[in-house]
Amino acid sequence: MENEEKVFIKAQIENIAARVGGTIAQGSITFPTTTEAVKDLFSNIGLDGKRYWEYSVRHYDSHSGRLALSLPKDANIDELNYLAVKLEALGEDGMNIFKAVVETGEHCGSVAEMINLIENLDRYDCLPFCNSADYADFLIDMDSDGNDEAIGKLQKSDDPADRSLAEYINRLEYHLDIDSYGDAAVERENGAFTEAGYLRGGEDFEEIYHGLQDIPVEYCVFDFPESGPPMRVESDDLAALLCEIHAVSGEFAPDIARNAPCLVNGVGEDYLLLINDHAIHFCEAEQALLSYSEFNVIWSDSYDDPYTRGFAFHITGRENGRVQGSITEVDIVEHITAQRELREESYIPVAETVLLSDLNTRYMSKAENPHIGYLRVAQSAARELLARGDAAVFRMMSGRAWQLSPVDAVRGGMWVQEHREFAIKPADLVGLEQWAKREVADISHGANRNTPDRTSPEK
Repeated sequence: MENEEKVFIKAQIENIAARVGGTIAQGSITFPTTTEAVKDLFSNIGLDGKRYWEYSVRHYDSHSGRLALSLPKDANIDELNYLAVKLEALGEDGMNIFKAVVETGEHCGSVAEMINLIENLDRYDCLPFCNSADYADFLIDMDSDGNDEAIGKLQKSDDPADRSLAEYINRLEYHLDIDSYGDAAVERENGAFTEAGYLRGGEDFEEIYHGLQDIPVEYCVFDFPESGPPMRVESDDLAALLCEIHAVSGEFAPDIARNAPCLVNGVGEDYLLLINDHAIHFCEAEQALLSYSEFNVIWSDSYDDPYTRGFAFHITGRENGRVQGSITEVDIVEHITAQRELREESYIPVAETVLLSDLNTRYMSKAENPHIGYLRVAQSAARELLARGDAAVFRMMSGRAWQLSPVDAVRGGMWVQEHREFAIKPADLVGLEQWAKREVADISHGANRNTPDRTSPEK
């Protein structure tokens, strides 16, 4: 029988990194769907496959409430689509059996399990009974169909013993405990009563679907949208911005002593910046393009790291101790063309605060206690911000962000444990800029910042 019920799975997809970074980016999509619909959704919520590619499902809706509750938050898009396609092809009887099994909690721990369940629906029966008594009556009637003729022969027998046996059997039916009889049958059959009826069977369940490789290509819809133009920031103080980038991208403040002098004291026009989970690397573009240079090796080793990001600095002027110019994000795989990309007109102009918030997303997501609406800052920067009164500094803790007092800046125990994480509010980026300008001034005046030696960059 054809299934007249409208089959659908609706998922509310969220950009995980955007949420951690302080914004909500989410949208809904209904399965079965198409590749173009997936691309449109990802484009709308900022998933580009480069900077942002991690997603989760915040909420499901479905023609079956039980199904919606059973679907996992980390479901694969292609598997969800394939499941919806398989459900759509079920008839009414098959859909009833599927709903009944899901209601029992069996074979619904993952999307893959549900796909395999559909492949095994013929191993189940779903009968229209809602309690043990009704099922017992059904079983007795089924047995009676075969016993009536035999009892009739006993009743018509010339032997008194046969007629007595027939009378005894008929009396037994009046004394049978229907509920107990039904309960015993359900237990024997390992059955269950569901909203769809009495479910039994499921023996010899076979794993037919083994993973994504088993999904026909026509049902594979996962794809990211085409990349848009790169971000570009124009700044009249690139050295200070470089220091801020160190503070919001990781525990990279010690790298300032190695990287910032290259820009502050340099004479070149083009530089390259590489940010990964271990360090920030910065040098003149010409040096980076030399195949034997250390920076070129580091850059080349980053091709397969999805968390590595590259930026090209182009200097337009140096005046009164300030370095003016632009920062443009570049594709690290195409780093050889970085100098040309510096001058491309196809880019998205963004404010410094946008760039810093964007870079902070990864750093915040790695926190033990991430907090939406804050910017995580490196520990050494947080301590000086607090001591100087540049910005309100918060310690990120489970469930809340605890504002620190200026006295906390001199409490040594507050700053010695690696797992302690600190943040400021986006409105206080002005204070972070003041901290960065002091870092640049110290470099310009040759001050000894007493920072660790990082001459051998980590990879």
